[in-house]
Amino acid sequence: MPQLFSGGGEINTGNDNASDPTTVIALAPIQFWRWQWFGITGDSGVAADTAISTSDGMPNLLKYALGLDPLVPAANPIIGDISTGYLRLSVPRNPNATDVTFLIEVTDNLTTPWTTNGTTVDQNTPNPPASPRQHAGQFIRRRLHPAADHPPVSSGRSRGANP
Repeated sequence: MPQLFSGGGEINTGNDNASDPTTVIALAPIQFWRWQWFGITGDSGVAADTAISTSDGMPNLLKYALGLDPLVPAANPIIGDISTGYLRLSVPRNPNATDVTFLIEVTDNLTTPWTTNGTTVDQNTPNPPASPRQHAGQFIRRRLHPAADHPPVSSGRSRGANP
């Protein structure tokens, strides 16, 4: 909700009274990030969630969630590991990106729907995820689920391996 403040301060004395309120609207974390990097707060043009600002193929929303500079090409920082007996993806997280959620989705083949059933997302823990889905031929993808007013963004598909 916007907050009202009266006056404009010492520099603009003509606006320094309660009858001329100034509305201040707090920005959502993604809006502040867009302002910081692109100078606008809206989800449009070069600042759009799906825009790719560099040659690395990563959309802005993914770079926001990972805490990467959207104007500099970056290598994909997601690391896969199966040493625990389960496929584990390690993903860096932007601590200010409180308005997006990482999802891991799986499917047995590319003709059936993707699901989060049987997956675990560990956040800030060294424990490996436990997954009952242990068979070859499974596909996995990471997906970001932004705030309710934006569609989810999927990125990457890889074939899971059974250790």
